[in-house]
Amino acid sequence: MNTPHEPLDDLLKSDAASTRECYIDDAGFTARVIDALPAGRRISRNVRLGVPLLFTVVASVVVICCTAGGTLAIDAFMDLATETMTANAVGMLLVIAVVIAVSVANINHDA
Repeated sequence: MNTPHEPLDDLLKSDAASTRECYIDDAGFTARVIDALPAGRRISRNVRLGVPLLFTVVASVVVICCTAGGTLAIDAFMDLATETMTANAVGMLLVIAVVIAVSVANINHDA
């Protein structure tokens, strides 16, 4: 796949190259600071998956119940069943897509 020539990419690459040439030695200060940082805590997979999924489900329920007189879910599923794309159907599909995306992102996240 050919990408178009980007002048900004060239500018950033040239700036990075010039920065590499004028590196200022910090006598290991950065390494000492990084070494002094506390180790990150491990979070269980259930928590990483459960918390965002719970918030997404709660937000989805609030949106579904508090919009369109509480009939968003009914209207959206009827529109989807009859293959009619309305704002309700698109909104419901977006809610479902967010739930799936959050779940997949958390499942694939490195432990």
